[in-house]
Amino acid sequence: MRMLEIALIGNPNCGKTSLFNQLTGSQQTVGNWPGVTVERKTGRLTLGGVSHELVDLPGLYNLSEGGAEDEALVRRYLGETAPALVLNLLDARQLDRQLYLTLQLIEMGLPLIVLLGMSDLAAQDGIQIDAPSLSARLGVPVIPVMAHRAEGVAVLRQQLQQSWPPAPPALPYAPMVEAALSGLLAQGMSRFDALSLLEGREAAHALQAEVTAARQQLAADYGDDPDIAVADARYTRIAQVTEGVLRRQGAVLPERGLDRWVLNRWLGVPVFMLVMYLMFSFSVRFGGALVDAFDGIAGALFVTGVGQLLHSMHTPDWLVLMLAGGLGEGVRTVAGFIPTLACLYLAMGVLEDCGYLARAAFVIDRLMRALGLPGRAFVPMMVGFGCNVPAITATRTLDSRASRILASMMIPFMSCGARLPVYMLFATAFFPQQGGMLVMSLYLAGLAVALATGLLLRPLLPQQGAPSIMELPRWHWPNARNVLRQSLTRLSGFVFGAGKLIVPMVLVVNLLSSIDTQGRLRPEAPDDSLLAATSRLATPLLSPLGIRQDNWPATVGLLTGVLAKEAVAGTLVASYSRLSGKQDSEGGEATVTGDLRNALATIPANLNDLAHSLLDPIGLGKAISDSQAQADEAGGAIQMLQQRFGNAQTAFAYLLLVLLYTPCVAALSALRSEVGTRWMLVSAVWTLSVAWLLAWLYQCSAAVIGVIPLWAVAGCLLLLTLIGFVQPQRQQLQRA
Repeated sequence: MRMLEIALIGNPNCGKTSLFNQLTGSQQTVGNWPGVTVERKTGRLTLGGVSHELVDLPGLYNLSEGGAEDEALVRRYLGETAPALVLNLLDARQLDRQLYLTLQLIEMGLPLIVLLGMSDLAAQDGIQIDAPSLSARLGVPVIPVMAHRAEGVAVLRQQLQQSWPPAPPALPYAPMVEAALSGLLAQGMSRFDALSLLEGREAAHALQAEVTAARQQLAADYGDDPDIAVADARYTRIAQVTEGVLRRQGAVLPERGLDRWVLNRWLGVPVFMLVMYLMFSFSVRFGGALVDAFDGIAGALFVTGVGQLLHSMHTPDWLVLMLAGGLGEGVRTVAGFIPTLACLYLAMGVLEDCGYLARAAFVIDRLMRALGLPGRAFVPMMVGFGCNVPAITATRTLDSRASRILASMMIPFMSCGARLPVYMLFATAFFPQQGGMLVMSLYLAGLAVALATGLLLRPLLPQQGAPSIMELPRWHWPNARNVLRQSLTRLSGFVFGAGKLIVPMVLVVNLLSSIDTQGRLRPEAPDDSLLAATSRLATPLLSPLGIRQDNWPATVGLLTGVLAKEAVAGTLVASYSRLSGKQDSEGGEATVTGDLRNALATIPANLNDLAHSLLDPIGLGKAISDSQAQADEAGGAIQMLQQRFGNAQTAFAYLLLVLLYTPCVAALSALRSEVGTRWMLVSAVWTLSVAWLLAWLYQCSAAVIGVIPLWAVAGCLLLLTLIGFVQPQRQQLQRA
């Protein structure tokens, strides 16, 4: 049996991803569909020793004309590729609505198997479905499945191994629709194509007269527009199919009480901000408790261990510098990011899987429409808190190009996870008692600037902020396997994707900071290095922000951040460590076993501190209250950071610059792919200009009135953000 292509299709939030994972396991690949930027997800489905390609199509509600780019792609794929088999997954709780897509697939004449998903949740809601009777009425096999429990998957595999169904028989509609169809079907087209022409799809020139006559006949017989007549005929057929097959017992949904709070007009936004606060609190607090262990273990194995091994082999100093001080330190830097980002991705996965993120999009819909965006544009912006690249890519699901441009221009201001290590580094050095407030202030600042960008660009991209129609998935306990798999996928993407940039970047920084302007290897004199000389040329551009000429590592961090934001923290630590001179002096005293023992010892100590810091706003206070001791062990980078920046106000201005300035190369590439080169250049210039201007304004303000307390900064930003959320509702009430 040769390899065939199988399509998996269904409505959004019907459990399609879980079923795809169950059928393909780890044999998955992700790319783009030809000619467009919509993600193409495929996997190998092995049946009886023969592998077939399973294609996970983007979720959509129907195959009618219009809609977003991904919906048009699905129509083209089914019409032109004609897969050997289509698996149509339905949410059993909404059978009567989701059968609309099923009828359209039957009209196409594609071999079809209908899968009833979430049958257990339907039973809890008092819904019972007679699968054999439904199969008989549709003329296609119907198999109940519960992908999150792997139930019914074996039955599906067995069905596929035995035989594949033929093309389903046509289901007749109302006589007036069939009469209008008869002339078009005689032209040899499928029922779906003929019905699409009746609904208003543009016809070929040779068919225009016949299509116009058929539409006029149907409009006269039905008494309304032909597209409404076709939709009514399908829903009438659905009612006939489900009569006696679908039984409801009027169960009360337990989540209505919860929705009463999270979807409340006035409480929804505060609840949303509280949930976001708790998500970042979990990420920083629990992730921070493990950072020392990851950093110490990686340092013991890749820095101390490799360095001692090379010294024992009497290798040249430059090779030790490259492998231990360069590549080893790069791996150590990446390892230090893992705990915090893992907790962030885990928290986002839980919120997404339990159903809250969809409700958050509904709550923010009013604000999004005030900016000319649909409510679901909020989801890509939320993804931006993890990484801007997939967030920008996710804007392709928006209906119009103007919406995609506006969302893509706002996303770079959402503080991605790669910036979090920089915030923690400066919190350790300058804000040891206000680390939580610092992180919250920066995230709010990014959100406020993103909103301002949307308001400024909206007149340039006029469009109607039409109300969004969203399907809210049912509340349920997150599936641990799905959440872990999604989190591991995101984390591995960061480690192996960003790691490819961070490790060589740290290597280059270490080499350039160890070679002087005469080309000699002098790691003991980083101030005379090539890196220092080059960076001093650009440092005067930062002098209005309080960056002195001798603080050239700050410039290096910004330059490497354009290549990858993940490299900023590693570059700063590497540069200031070499300036402190403590990195090398302590290297000979360290041992692998001692470093490993010390690293593992930090876990119970940090967890014990965590248990006593439940009242800490974001869990950073105790974690970095003993930052000086940790800084000594890290090679003195913190002391040198404090010395070169001089004061907290300059440090905060620099953090504003890091938060807002030009996106990394990967994000710029995503912008170019989604909205074009022109808007990519606009984004690069706009973000850099806004970052420098706001950092300068903060520095000037702080110089006039003194150091501005972080609580005041956070309070003002929170007030501005809330005004942005409430203003659209106020305007709507005034118009009413």
